[in-house]
Amino acid sequence: MLNFKVFSFVLVIFLASSVANATLMDSSLLTDDHYITVTHGDGSVLDWAWVSSVSVNFTYDGNGDLSNTLYAPDLIEGWRTASVNEWNYFSQTIGANDFKNIPTDPGNGSDTHKIATYFWNDNFHEVNLYDFNSGDITSSWIEDSEYDFWGTSYYDTFYVRTHVANSVPEPASILIFALALITLASRKSYCK
Repeated sequence: MLNFKVFSFVLVIFLASSVANATLMDSSLLTDDHYITVTHGDGSVLDWAWVSSVSVNFTYDGNGDLSNTLYAPDLIEGWRTASVNEWNYFSQTIGANDFKNIPTDPGNGSDTHKIATYFWNDNFHEVNLYDFNSGDITSSWIEDSEYDFWGTSYYDTFYVRTHVANSVPEPASILIFALALITLASRKSYCK
């Protein structure tokens, strides 16, 4: 027999544990105004985000003070660095013009290109077209301990995810599950 107090306690524990496992940023804030969707030659459909003008986790100014933090792709659920095959396709097929944007929100950091710098950087919110056009681009996220001043640390960075069309947001899924449990519990007590 399901006691309502026990049911409520279990529901609260379930909801609290799902919140604890959530990513750091709400993925619904990142819209198609900030990335492009590309169908690759193998038929896979991927979203590509131009996330930074650097690829290193921490960037320092001339005085040695921290000037930017580039966060790992998994800051937002589903985003990651590209596989070798994905990156080869991207770097050989996609250009800066593919990121051209007619912005619905001119304050998103760029009036001409779709960028997602505000989501993964704390200070650097512009991208470098020269880097893209000269091939100084990467899908790597370099931790501070791997910093290489003359290497790829100053390459523009792109993150990728598998395109998800019309997905149900996590809070809605939890609400639907909770309503189903409440309905089942109330139906059981009603039948007695």
